[in-house]
Amino acid sequence: MTTNALATLNQQCKIACEELHLMSNVLLHDLLQSVREYIGCLFQLSADIAELDLVTSLAQVSSLPTYTRPSFGSKLELIDSRHPVMDVLGFDGPVPNNVNASIPQNLCIISGPNMSGKSTYLKQIVLLHVMAQLGCFVPAKEAMFRITDLIFCKIAIRDDIECNASTFALEVSTIGTISFNVGSRALVHCTWCIEDYR
Repeated sequence: MTTNALATLNQQCKIACEELHLMSNVLLHDLLQSVREYIGCLFQLSADIAELDLVTSLAQVSSLPTYTRPSFGSKLELIDSRHPVMDVLGFDGPVPNNVNASIPQNLCIISGPNMSGKSTYLKQIVLLHVMAQLGCFVPAKEAMFRITDLIFCKIAIRDDIECNASTFALEVSTIGTISFNVGSRALVHCTWCIEDYR
């Protein structure tokens, strides 16, 4: 239900909005034309700001008193290491973890109940490895890493109806891809959900 006065006001508002859109499009077109010649500089500025942000973040994290300078050698050894995100966000009482993987002992099987921290532990190892290779300090009492040229991560896979593939088939395919591409300097991070069907 409306009146003639409301219908007239509504029509005037529609006309005003259309004119506003037309004027905005003209101004935006002119602005884009004037900026177009500087687009290369804007991309370079964006890349420089991103790099500055990265270096500043690494410096800020590395200055924390509980972080240590990592060393590099022939094995992966972390003493009292912590997940970097949980450490920075200040979660109460994350339990420090030790990690030890060397050439003769380079496989770890981690088991436990749901929500016990298995995936967090594995993600922690990968994140600390990436931080160390970027040149950043890591949250640990002591840290030694092997230099890696590839990091493979496989966390959770769900079945894919479109590809007609079950979770098991996708996991086998992913492991096949990792096995085909893995080298002597690679870090492989995989989680499997093993169900006991009885």
